[in-house]
Amino acid sequence: MNRSTLGYAEIVLGGDLGSDQPGADDVRLERARELRSFLFLVIVLLPAISIAIVGALGLGIWIADMLGGPQGPAV
Repeated sequence: MNRSTLGYAEIVLGGDLGSDQPGADDVRLERARELRSFLFLVIVLLPAISIAIVGALGLGIWIADMLGGPQGPAV
C-alpha cells in the first residue's frame, strides 16, 4: 500500500486504529462494562433517587404543615 492511500492515523501512528468488527475480547469487555453499569443503576442509583424523591416530598409537606397548619376543616 502506498503512502497516498493510507489514512492520517495510519501514517502518524504507524498502524490501524481499529477494525470495523471488534474482537471477541472487546465484545466481552463491553458486555461486562454494560452489566456493571446496569447493576449500579438498578441496585444503587434508582433506589437512592426514589428515597430522595419521597424524602423531599415528605419534607415539603411537613414544612407546609408547619407554616400553614394541617389540612382539613377547622374544628
